[in-house]
Order: sequence, then structure tokens, then C-alpha cells
Amino acid sequence: MHKKIIRNTVYYYTSVRENGRVKTIYLGRTKKEALKKERELKNKRRASPVNIRIFSYIFLAAIIAVGLFFFRGIIVGYIVLGGPESYLPGETIKGEITITFHSEELYPEESKIKLFIGNQTVQANLSKILAAQGIDFGSGEYYIQGSNLSGYGKGFGVLGEKVIYPNVSFVLLLENANAKNKTLSNETLNQTVNSTATQNKTSSVKTLLLNGSCSFGEPYVVNIGDIINQTNVSYKVSLVSGSVNAGGKKINDTFVRIEVKNGTITATTNYSETLKGLGKGFKGQDKQVFLKLEDFNLTAPNASGTYVLTVVVLYNDILLKEARKTSRWQVH
Repeated sequence: MHKKIIRNTVYYYTSVRENGRVKTIYLGRTKKEALKKERELKNKRRASPVNIRIFSYIFLAAIIAVGLFFFRGIIVGYIVLGGPESYLPGETIKGEITITFHSEELYPEESKIKLFIGNQTVQANLSKILAAQGIDFGSGEYYIQGSNLSGYGKGFGVLGEKVIYPNVSFVLLLENANAKNKTLSNETLNQTVNSTATQNKTSSVKTLLLNGSCSFGEPYVVNIGDIINQTNVSYKVSLVSGSVNAGGKKINDTFVRIEVKNGTITATTNYSETLKGLGKGFKGQDKQVFLKLEDFNLTAPNASGTYVLTVVVLYNDILLKEARKTSRWQVH
């Protein structure tokens, strides 16, 4: 039997080992009461192994039932709660909260973490707590697995990468070896594409410049006859060196492939860019953070009994479901 003073109040307790774990049992506030409960406890522990096994089966079934109650629904992400299972009344609850942040998730900056036990509730701004935990901050499209959260803005989560396929622009050179030395661009042709003068002009055009664009999976296709309004004219097609660019910046000419078949020009590209960022579409590695339960200043209730400690993460009235898990403590 041991004696402990918490907030000027004397508590008597003892420790027993069950299934390889040490359990603290509250005996009372007076020595007389504590000695009586200690004798009763020793008598109970002398119970037959059969009764102990029966009790264990019943207890296990109860735990499973409680687990099914608290974890019904879809659970994708999670919070893990660790720490002692037994406390003296008024003792600070200790342990660790392990939160897993999944790839692509972005929590709004104003997300809150709430802890409940008995009639106690503690709330804190999660972003302030995580500032020193290696979580990344930025802006992006909000996304939490298993929730209906939507929107765009500032927040925190896991830095990831996203592959995009931007539009690639280029200039093509068409050369007619049999025509006179004259050059037209497709901007000029587009202004008078249906006129007889265009037909007369293009029949003697030696070179023609065409501006085009394509992206991965979206080729540029044009028929030479539709441009010059004349058939049976052979043109050599080539890419103007240094004309290829994506998003306003020059890229290597090799990113555009030109093919001419039966008078039709097809330009394709496999160009892509990898962006870093936060939120939906940015895939990265899951990351865990660890918070101390004692930092939230929760205490075991004074009344003896079984209590549930619940930790949730909320944004406004939206419960971010993947960040919820319950655990149980016994106050003796």
C-alpha cells in the first residue's frame, strides 16, 4: 500500500500486476478504509482461474462492443491515444496523441482539436500546436479523407508533388520548293481564308509559318490543303528552332514531335512539369506528429468509475472523421 498527496488531499493506493502490466488501484482517503479494501482485493485475487477466465471473456466482449459503438462508420485516417489506463482522482491525464496526416490532405488553418473526458472539454487551435512539429503550411485545395470538406485557402498538411501537362506552343515552317520566294504567316491567311486572292497568293508561296499548340494527349492536327486552299502542292514541314515554349518559358525543341502523312500535319508532346504544394492532387508521404496529453491539462474525474477520453479535429461544424478515436481509462 502506498500514500500520495494530490492538491493537499491524501490518497492511498496499491499496485498489482495483471497480464504483465502494472495497474494502480485506488484504496481510499483514510488508512483504515485503505487497509479494508486492500484485504478485499487480496481475497478477490485468490479467485479460481476458471472464474478469472470467464470474467476475461466477458470483459473482452464488452471492449469489442464499445469499440464497435465508437468506431462505426468509415474510418480512413486516425488518432492513436497512448498512456496509463488507471488514475487517481484529480490526477493529470498523461500519455501521447499520435496524429497521422495522409498524402494530399490539407487542413484549414482554423481547424481545432478538442478533448473530452467526463464533464471536461479542452479546445485548442491545431495549427499553432503543430507549428514546431514539422508539418507544412501553405495554400491549396482543402481535402481530408472520409470527410465532405471542400474549399480553397490557407492550411497545413503534407507537402507533396503533382504532375501537370501544360500547353506547349511552337512555330512550324512549311516550304514549297517550286514556288516563288514569298513568305506568309497563318495570321495573314486567317484574315482572308475564304478569298480568291488567298488562293492566288498561296499558290506561289515559297514558305509558310504556322503557329500551333498541343499538350499531352491533345495533339495539334491540321491539313495543309485546308490552309493553302490548293491540292497537289508538296510542302516540306519543319519545326522553327527555338520556337517551343510552355507557360511563357522556352523549352527544348525535342519536346515536340512532328509527323506529316497524306498532307496532314500532326504535332504531339509528352512534356510535363512536377509541382510541389499542399492539398488535393499533391501526393506525398504520410507524416505523424506526437502531442503530449498532459499539455492539455485534463484531470481524472473525482468520482470512481470508467470514463472515455475522446479527441476530435473540427473545422467550423465539420467533423474531420479520420481524426477521431476513443480510448478508455479506469479511475479506481
